[in-house]
Amino acid sequence: MTQDKGQELALDPRSFVLHPLFDLRPREKLLAILGHDGKASLLQEAGEILNGKFRMFGGGPVELKLKGDWPLAHWTEYETGRIKLDGDLKFIWEPARFGWAFTLGRAYQTTREPKYAEAFWTYFEAFNQANPANLGPHWMNCQELAIRLLALVWAAQVFGTAPSSSPARGERLAHSIAEHAQRIPPTLVYARSQNNNHLVTEAAALFTANHSPPDHPQSPRWRTLGWTWLNRALREQIGSYGEYIQHSANYHRLMLQAVLWVDAIIRTAGWSHGYQLLWPAQTLEALTRASHWLFSMIDSASGRTPNLGANDGALILPLSATPFNDFRPTAQTAARAFLRNGLPAGAPDRKLETERGRQGPGHGSRDRRDDVTSAWNRLDQPLVLQQGEPFPNRRLAHAKSLRELFLVQHRAGLELPRQDRVAQDADGLTPERITSVALEPLDRIPHCLPSVDRSCPHGWPE
Repeated sequence: MTQDKGQELALDPRSFVLHPLFDLRPREKLLAILGHDGKASLLQEAGEILNGKFRMFGGGPVELKLKGDWPLAHWTEYETGRIKLDGDLKFIWEPARFGWAFTLGRAYQTTREPKYAEAFWTYFEAFNQANPANLGPHWMNCQELAIRLLALVWAAQVFGTAPSSSPARGERLAHSIAEHAQRIPPTLVYARSQNNNHLVTEAAALFTANHSPPDHPQSPRWRTLGWTWLNRALREQIGSYGEYIQHSANYHRLMLQAVLWVDAIIRTAGWSHGYQLLWPAQTLEALTRASHWLFSMIDSASGRTPNLGANDGALILPLSATPFNDFRPTAQTAARAFLRNGLPAGAPDRKLETERGRQGPGHGSRDRRDDVTSAWNRLDQPLVLQQGEPFPNRRLAHAKSLRELFLVQHRAGLELPRQDRVAQDADGLTPERITSVALEPLDRIPHCLPSVDRSCPHGWPE
């Protein structure tokens, strides 16, 4: 029995089971993507976790501590301050987000060595025993619960066939996921009042719990709450230029990763449950703008962005072989999902493949990217435009190269030219003609570019 502020609910772990949500790539493809160095780096980090350490906030290895000396009182005792904790809660919560489980899962997927699965189960059981549902500081904050729920669902699928994954362990994990999901709705109003990344992650977790386990009696409610509030949050939190409400590059990435997780579920598990959800048009437009924004902020050589706004080191889906401050994996995945294209083929693109197991039709065909890479690289020639207003603005006058201009135009809602056609059609891409478009208000810029589609009825602005 689980009791939460007077509400008692019976939970029988045998009454529901966990269902797979994603298409996992075969081991051979993962190894090809990682390469020798990538695999060595992954296994080194996984080895640290086996030895009781994990990399907090993208830094060096520290102790993986899942149990504290705090009393097992109801989480409201901690929330209201009646029980006080020493130190920064962030350092208590971070290991319990289970981000390290993604590293163990990736190591298991690439090696099939049982020790990685056994390590996950050992840590999970230790956490579960030390932190029963609704008791202690790990149940205070529902965003922390939500992030942990995503990791537990992913681990359930990745380790599902491991020798150490017994039916009893699977039932206990399903039970725990349900307990996490049940904790979120009572205080969802707090996330709604904040209207930031808390609402996005909590809604994503509820939507996830609806699918895994789908047979739980509260699954329909979780689905309704999660889908409704996720869409509302994205429409309200993503600005007209694609900027995120918290004005933070890292929280922008966090939001997109949560969305891409849900998008992956929609593309795969939705069909197996007898329906196929589609993003509402207004939400999809917001996600397109947000993807453009991140895409245009990235330094193509390093993958870094300006360290805009708050950066608490959060990385909720560590599923690539790149460092913490490399935003290309998320940008590439978002581009494939919502922009119908991707970054040029190369090392960042190959490293990203572990982050998204399945692509929808027409989203970033590798053959097409390989064909246009050399043409796309030619777009870095300097482009001198008139001085415009400070970013963000309604005039696209700050582009320093053709590449940057196309990204800005695409973020504004224009069709992005096919890069192979762009390089071949030099007469339609003179700086003078580009400038005449760039200096026009957005509502006067045509929605297709004559250099790509000469049948466009809008023509070029004079």
